[in-house]
This record gives sequence, structure tokens and C-alpha cells, in this order.
Amino acid sequence: VMACIVVNTVCLGMEAFPSPSATYDEFLSTMGTFFTVAFNFEAALKLSAMRENYFRENWNCFDFTCVFVSDAIWMFESLYGDSSRNSAELATVISAIRIFRVARLFRLVRFLKGLNQLFYAFVLSVPKLFNVAAIMMLLIYLYAVLGINLFAKVTYPLDGSYDGNANFRTFPSAMSLLIRAMTGEGWNELMHDLSKSKFDLQSHMNITCEEKLNMDLVAQIAGVSSIDQDDMYFFGGPTWEPNGCGSSFAFVYFITYTIVVTFVILNLFIAVIFEGFE
Repeated sequence: VMACIVVNTVCLGMEAFPSPSATYDEFLSTMGTFFTVAFNFEAALKLSAMRENYFRENWNCFDFTCVFVSDAIWMFESLYGDSSRNSAELATVISAIRIFRVARLFRLVRFLKGLNQLFYAFVLSVPKLFNVAAIMMLLIYLYAVLGINLFAKVTYPLDGSYDGNANFRTFPSAMSLLIRAMTGEGWNELMHDLSKSKFDLQSHMNITCEEKLNMDLVAQIAGVSSIDQDDMYFFGGPTWEPNGCGSSFAFVYFITYTIVVTFVILNLFIAVIFEGFE
């Protein structure tokens, strides 16, 4: 059974687009049918031997679900295989259902004692992981709000990482930026982009920035007599592109965020799992 699972997983990884040849596709299809029959035969033998006791073990229920999904995929492809080639919607449905075949790989967990122990330790740690995840999301939320207040008005530097895809100008984009930085992806580049002074931006990049906003000029651009600083960006739509200068506080902001969230909180996940393993 383990050999069938391993070889079936290898065959799933051999799919390629575009296909090298029709013979290649036919080979993979034949192997898929063979393993579907083999797993059905295994489930039938267990059901005939264990009868109602078969469903009292969680792994048997998981095996039966994998077999059922495999049969559903085989029947669907047999009935609508030709139509799916001409229908984008049917092809998408079949591709989505095929994803469940990868679940067969998890059947290896029950046969490998060490992996099985680690898997159960992870399952038992899930409730505690939710508590750690809640603390992490709270910290990210607080840093997102702080980042919007500190850096929302900073202009985009030339060819920098801080741009329209990663910025603090809206709450969703701030959350996205911080989740990206949490993985260690380019957080130091963002830190340097947001720390550029007026001299750096204007002398080296030829980008105009203002350390202090001219409210009279903003009101003139907006076509109003007076304006509140909190509402200067929107009058039914953006009135101008924020062009504030960077701040050296970006160093404190990103370093503390990296230490607290990336180094401490993420390592708590590992500590919780190890506690369950012991």
C-alpha cells in the first residue's frame, strides 16, 4: 500500500502543461485508473473484514474519503471528459476536484511512526496555536495603525520597494505590507525607503517632498477656502499625491516589528508544537 501511495504521488507530480505527447497523457491516465482500482480494492477488503468497525478508526474514514473522491473524479472524467476539453468551466471544475487526489499522500502518516507522532502533536497544539495567532494578528493590527499614522503621507521613492503595491496609505495595504515583512521579505528595503530624508529624495532621486505640509496650497489645489489637515487627501476623491518626506523613525518601527513579530511570535508557534510533541 505504501508503495502504491508513493508511486501515485510521483505520477501526480509528473503532470506537465503543455503535455509532451498524447502517449504521455495516456500513460498518466492509465496509472491514475490503476491506482484508483487498487485503492478501491484495499477499501473493499477492509470493509469486508472489519464491517462496521471499519468506520470507528479515523484513518479508515480518511482512506474511505480519498477513495470516494477518486471514484467521483474517475466518473466525472468518464462522463464529461470530452466536453471538458471544449468547456473552460468544466475543465476548471475537473482541475479543482483533482486537487483532492493529493490527500492520498497523508495516508503515509499512519504508516510512519515518527511522522504520525509529530502529526498528532500538531493536531493537539492547534487550539494553543490559535491563541498565539490571535496575539500576532493583534500586534500586526497595532503596527498597521501606527504605520498609517507615521508613513501614509510619505512619497514613493524612485525604484523602491515602497510603492503602489506595498504602502501604508490604506489599512488593507498596510496589513498586506506587514504580513509580507513578517516573512522577512524585503523589510529592510521598506525601512530604508521610508527613512529617506528631503535631501536624499531631492538631491539623489530628483523627487520633491515636503517636510511640513502647506495647507493653504492644498486648499488652493482642492478649490476650497479652508481645509482640515485630516481631510486634505479626499474631497469625493484624491486631490493630490502624498509627497511627504521620510522619517528616521522607520528604523525603530521596522526593527522592533521584526524582533517582536518575526523573531518572537513566530518562534512561539514552534515552541507550542514542541510542547505538544513532548
